[in-house]
Amino acid sequence: MYRLFWNLIVVITLLTGTIAGCGKSGPPMYQVSGKLHYKDGSLPKAGIAMITFMPSKDSTAEMRRNASGTIGPDGSFTMSTRVAGDGVYAGDYNVLLNVIKSPVDPTSLVLPKYYDPNDPPYRVTVDQDITGLEYTMEPLPGVRTK
Repeated sequence: MYRLFWNLIVVITLLTGTIAGCGKSGPPMYQVSGKLHYKDGSLPKAGIAMITFMPSKDSTAEMRRNASGTIGPDGSFTMSTRVAGDGVYAGDYNVLLNVIKSPVDPTSLVLPKYYDPNDPPYRVTVDQDITGLEYTMEPLPGVRTK
Protein backbone atom coordinates (compact mmCIF):
# COMPACT_ATOMS: atom_id res chain seq x y z
CA MET A 1 0.00 0.00 0.00
CA TYR A 2 2.78 2.45 0.96
CA ARG A 3 4.76 1.51 -2.14
CA LEU A 4 1.78 2.18 -4.38
CA PHE A 5 1.14 5.50 -2.61
CA TRP A 6 4.78 6.56 -2.93
CA ASN A 7 4.89 5.64 -6.63
CA LEU A 8 1.71 7.65 -7.18
CA ILE A 9 3.27 10.67 -5.42
CA VAL A 10 6.37 10.45 -7.62
CA VAL A 11 4.32 10.19 -10.84
CA ILE A 12 2.00 13.06 -9.89
CA THR A 13 4.93 15.26 -8.86
CA LEU A 14 6.78 14.60 -12.11
CA LEU A 15 3.67 15.19 -14.22
CA THR A 16 2.85 18.39 -12.35
CA GLY A 17 6.35 19.66 -13.01
CA THR A 18 6.14 19.06 -16.74
CA ILE A 19 2.63 20.48 -17.18
CA ALA A 20 2.89 23.63 -15.06
CA GLY A 21 4.03 26.91 -16.52
CA CYS A 22 7.07 28.74 -15.28
CA GLY A 23 5.73 32.24 -14.53
CA LYS A 24 7.07 34.08 -11.49
CA SER A 25 3.78 35.48 -10.18
CA GLY A 26 2.08 34.07 -7.10
CA PRO A 27 3.09 33.21 -3.55
CA PRO A 28 6.79 33.41 -2.64
CA MET A 29 9.04 30.43 -3.27
CA TYR A 30 12.31 29.65 -1.53
CA GLN A 31 15.38 27.66 -2.50
CA VAL A 32 15.82 24.54 -0.37
CA SER A 33 18.72 22.09 -0.52
CA GLY A 34 20.59 19.65 1.64
CA LYS A 35 21.95 16.12 2.01
CA LEU A 36 20.58 12.72 2.88
CA HIS A 37 22.43 9.65 4.13
CA TYR A 38 21.91 6.45 6.06
CA LYS A 39 22.56 6.44 9.81
CA ASP A 40 25.87 4.63 9.23
CA GLY A 41 27.03 7.55 7.06
CA SER A 42 26.73 5.74 3.74
CA LEU A 43 24.80 7.13 0.79
CA PRO A 44 21.83 5.65 -1.08
CA LYS A 45 23.08 3.65 -4.05
CA ALA A 46 19.77 2.45 -5.47
CA GLY A 47 18.09 3.21 -8.78
CA ILE A 48 15.95 6.08 -7.45
CA ALA A 49 16.29 8.03 -4.21
CA MET A 50 13.74 10.82 -3.68
CA ILE A 51 12.75 13.37 -1.09
CA THR A 52 9.28 14.91 -1.13
CA PHE A 53 7.87 17.81 0.87
CA MET A 54 4.12 17.29 1.27
CA PRO A 55 2.10 20.13 2.83
CA SER A 56 1.06 19.13 6.35
CA LYS A 57 -2.62 19.14 7.26
CA ASP A 58 -2.16 22.30 9.32
CA SER A 59 0.17 24.05 6.85
CA THR A 60 -0.26 27.77 6.41
CA ALA A 61 0.94 27.56 2.79
CA GLU A 62 -0.97 29.76 0.34
CA MET A 63 -0.16 27.26 -2.39
CA ARG A 64 -0.46 23.65 -1.21
CA ARG A 65 1.79 21.78 -3.64
CA ASN A 66 4.29 19.01 -3.15
CA ALA A 67 7.94 19.74 -3.82
CA SER A 68 10.45 17.01 -4.62
CA GLY A 69 14.10 16.39 -5.28
CA THR A 70 16.22 13.54 -6.51
CA ILE A 71 19.04 12.46 -4.22
CA GLY A 72 22.33 12.68 -6.11
CA PRO A 73 25.25 10.21 -5.83
CA ASP A 74 26.81 12.44 -3.16
CA GLY A 75 23.55 12.50 -1.14
CA SER A 76 22.68 16.07 -2.13
CA PHE A 77 19.25 17.30 -3.18
CA THR A 78 17.64 20.51 -4.42
CA MET A 79 13.88 20.88 -4.07
CA SER A 80 11.59 21.81 -6.97
CA THR A 81 7.84 22.31 -7.20
CA ARG A 82 7.00 22.89 -10.86
CA VAL A 83 10.28 23.03 -12.77
CA ALA A 84 13.84 22.13 -11.81
CA GLY A 85 15.32 24.60 -9.35
CA ASP A 86 12.22 26.75 -8.81
CA GLY A 87 12.11 26.00 -5.08
CA VAL A 88 9.35 25.44 -2.53
CA TYR A 89 6.31 27.53 -1.60
CA ALA A 90 6.32 28.95 1.92
CA GLY A 91 4.57 26.67 4.42
CA ASP A 92 4.82 23.66 6.72
CA TYR A 93 5.69 20.31 5.19
CA ASN A 94 5.96 16.64 6.05
CA VAL A 95 9.26 15.30 4.72
CA LEU A 96 8.98 11.94 2.94
CA LEU A 97 12.08 9.95 2.02
CA ASN A 98 12.27 6.87 -0.17
CA VAL A 99 14.86 4.77 -1.95
CA ILE A 100 13.63 2.19 -4.45
CA LYS A 101 15.59 -0.52 -6.26
CA SER A 102 14.98 0.68 -9.80
CA PRO A 103 12.36 2.22 -12.10
CA VAL A 104 11.18 -1.27 -13.04
CA ASP A 105 11.32 -2.63 -9.48
CA PRO A 106 9.67 -0.15 -7.09
CA THR A 107 10.58 -2.14 -3.98
CA SER A 108 11.43 0.29 -1.20
CA LEU A 109 14.78 -0.17 0.55
CA VAL A 110 13.99 1.98 3.61
CA LEU A 111 11.67 1.57 6.58
CA PRO A 112 8.06 2.54 5.77
CA LYS A 113 8.03 5.26 8.45
CA TYR A 114 10.14 7.47 6.16
CA TYR A 115 7.48 7.66 3.45
CA ASP A 116 4.36 7.56 5.65
CA PRO A 117 2.54 10.84 4.89
CA ASN A 118 0.43 10.58 8.06
CA ASP A 119 3.27 10.39 10.60
CA PRO A 120 6.68 11.07 9.03
CA PRO A 121 9.73 11.39 11.29
CA TYR A 122 10.71 14.74 9.74
CA ARG A 123 8.89 18.03 9.22
CA VAL A 124 10.14 21.36 7.93
CA THR A 125 8.87 24.94 7.84
CA VAL A 126 9.87 26.84 4.72
CA ASP A 127 9.78 30.61 5.25
CA GLN A 128 13.17 31.54 3.78
CA ASP A 129 15.92 30.03 1.62
CA ILE A 130 17.33 26.97 3.37
CA THR A 131 20.65 25.31 2.59
CA GLY A 132 22.33 22.58 4.53
CA LEU A 133 19.28 20.55 5.55
CA GLU A 134 20.43 17.11 6.64
CA TYR A 135 18.33 13.98 6.95
CA THR A 136 19.31 10.50 8.03
CA MET A 137 17.35 7.31 7.53
CA GLU A 138 17.55 3.59 8.19
CA PRO A 139 17.40 0.92 5.51
CA LEU A 140 15.16 -2.09 5.75
CA PRO A 141 16.76 -4.91 7.76
CA GLY A 142 19.04 -6.93 5.51
CA VAL A 143 19.62 -4.15 2.96
CA ARG A 144 23.34 -3.50 2.52
CA THR A 145 24.27 0.16 2.53
CA LYS A 146 28.03 -0.08 2.05
